[in-house]
Amino acid sequence: MSEKKKPAAKRPEKVIRKGSVAAEIYLKQSPDGFRYHDFALVRTFRNGGEKELRSGSFFDDSVSDLIEAAREAGEWIEERRRPETVKATA
Repeated sequence: MSEKKKPAAKRPEKVIRKGSVAAEIYLKQSPDGFRYHDFALVRTFRNGGEKELRSGSFFDDSVSDLIEAAREAGEWIEERRRPETVKATA
């Protein structure tokens, strides 16, 4: 009997860090082929060991880092959604 392998976790296209908060931006595609970006906010920490752990829960002192990371992630996505501006030649 062969073991089924889990598909490799998709890596973020961009990570924006503010303190212990990270906004991880992913490029996704809908079933009908529409490509889009979205982001997840995570808190990273070490629990006495070498391995970095992740959580979706935050402390009250992380609020400003959450706001800043979310704002920057939104701006990064918006910049990629805008059509290229064509410069007129004179």
